Amino acid sequence: MLQTTRRTLLNTAYLFTIGSLSGCGAITANKIGKVTTVTVNVAQIDAWSQAAENMTKLILSLPGINIPTPAVGAISLAGATITADIANWDKQTAGQTTYTVDTTNQSSIARTLLLDCQNVLNQTRTALGSTANQTTQSYINALAVIVSLFEAQLGVAPTAADQNTAPMSETDALKILRVR
Repeated sequence: MLQTTRRTLLNTAYLFTIGSLSGCGAITANKIGKVTTVTVNVAQIDAWSQAAENMTKLILSLPGINIPTPAVGAISLAGATITADIANWDKQTAGQTTYTVDTTNQSSIARTLLLDCQNVLNQTRTALGSTANQTTQSYINALAVIVSLFEAQLGVAPTAADQNTAPMSETDALKILRVR
């Protein structure tokens, strides 16, 4: 009889995480013997994170949004958080286009950036809700597309916030959010 131990479960969870990240464009994994290397497409993750950071700046620069309210403060805080995490990401990756490590540490940093993007999207939707004008709604839709792509690349189940988003390409979403 095969006994399941805590160590077996942890190893299985590790391999499942690597397996869910394998084959996607932003993160790939390769196992040779007992060594698993994870390669992160830094430029892709950076562009998606930049989209969320830009969205907070675009939203906060709209007329009437500069009024200090708790909702505007929440958007501003979400923007500040992602700015700090992008700086950490850039420091960890040292400006490289791809970064290879023999652990899943970088995927954890990428997941932090995904959570930041989701937070920016959720805070903006909560703050503006049905009062969002066409420009604001285009920013929200664009970031929702980016969040969906980010989730797919990291093997994360789509969040409820990704529903009811107008179809749009990644290129269009990045252009709307002024990512170059």
